[in-house]
Amino acid sequence: MKTTITKQEGITRIKLSNPPLNLIDNETLNELEQHIEKIEEDNETRIVIIEGEGKTFSAGADIKIFMEANPEKAYEISIKGQRIMEAIRKSGKIYIAKVHGYALGGGLELALACHITITSKTAKLGLPETTLGLIPGWTGTQILPKLIGEKKAIELILTGNQITGEEAEKIGLINIAVEEEKLEEKTMEIAKRIMGNAPIAIQKAKKLVIEAEEKKLEEGLKREAEEFKKIFETEDLKEGLKAFKEKRKPIYKGR
Repeated sequence: MKTTITKQEGITRIKLSNPPLNLIDNETLNELEQHIEKIEEDNETRIVIIEGEGKTFSAGADIKIFMEANPEKAYEISIKGQRIMEAIRKSGKIYIAKVHGYALGGGLELALACHITITSKTAKLGLPETTLGLIPGWTGTQILPKLIGEKKAIELILTGNQITGEEAEKIGLINIAVEEEKLEEKTMEIAKRIMGNAPIAIQKAKKLVIEAEEKKLEEGLKREAEEFKKIFETEDLKEGLKAFKEKRKPIYKGR
């Protein structure tokens, strides 16, 4: 097994377990896809944390899978990686990447597919594929410009340069960078804060934000209004408003 999975109180953890660099090979991809499919059907899981075992998150794809590939096989590898990243991005769950050490190539693409990315300040992030004669093939060329803009994305991809977690936070590549010893604490703080909010509202809001990248504004606003209307059919909204009026913490049931 190249990954491990654990679950506690609505939070499922997927750990890349292929030390020392947690390289992503075909076996890892298969396991990730299986985990994601099962988690999607798990009504108890609301938050998924992806992390790496040992001293690093993931230094990227195992180059061996490219050395053994012909053009047709390379296309299949790209499509498979893209499918997994998009399954995370469009999941009904909230995915949080907890990054330390290296997040390079496919490792960074995996971290960026998550809805929230938290890193240590000293983590090293980058897409070094062009230094090997490759290009990012697991959504990197498409997602990176949406996060940091076209010019900065071109710079990072074409140079293959690595930046620190602290630098990545400043350019909007990741959400939060903290001291490494506080990484677990901050990750759980964010996860629990989300867990405390209304499940249906969280899911709908996140879905609308993801869809906004692919829809025209007029269409997106219509979808927002439709989902806003549906929220008023939920018990959670009634509980949230009642709790606010009564100055107490709401008890949401996801209904």
